[in-house]
Amino acid sequence: MMKRDPFEWLELFKDPLLSFLNEMENYMNIKKEVTVKNARHAFEYLQLINDSEEDKRSDLLKEFGKRPGMDLLLSLNYSPRIKLDLPEGAPVNEDGSPLYKQDFQTHTDLMHPLASLIGRLKVCMPTHPAKKRDKEKVFVQVLEWLAPQEGVVLIAAKDKKLQDLYPNITPELVSSVFPNYVK
Repeated sequence: MMKRDPFEWLELFKDPLLSFLNEMENYMNIKKEVTVKNARHAFEYLQLINDSEEDKRSDLLKEFGKRPGMDLLLSLNYSPRIKLDLPEGAPVNEDGSPLYKQDFQTHTDLMHPLASLIGRLKVCMPTHPAKKRDKEKVFVQVLEWLAPQEGVVLIAAKDKKLQDLYPNITPELVSSVFPNYVK
């Protein structure tokens, strides 16, 4: 009598499970080839601009920078007049864990929700009478609506550190294409 492998049933799930894990890894690392035609997230637009040849950057910035969401990110990052009344960095609990929860299944892209959430971010301005903790709650709610990479980009723009992520998108480049974003 032949001995059966007690884990034989796992073979039935091996390929779909590996496929799912590979897809999740690809999603988390975003290693797909992003092109002008398939880009839909702000971080993809920014990466395309950053990685393009120097003579093409201003054209790509013109094309993408006017879009709602991108205009906010660029203005928030490069304009000294625009500041949010929030602590630096990502919002965290007292134990250092993230204050916001990312939904890897149902997130959307930054371009559409952020355009509609701009009014909510106005609550985070220093001139708004809301209490500091309420401003932080609103910011956390906005982050929860975004894809994880979009949250990173928004936090970097809030902290005026977008150039740390995209070193080729300089204040000079943004100023040459959109002077109002830098004023």
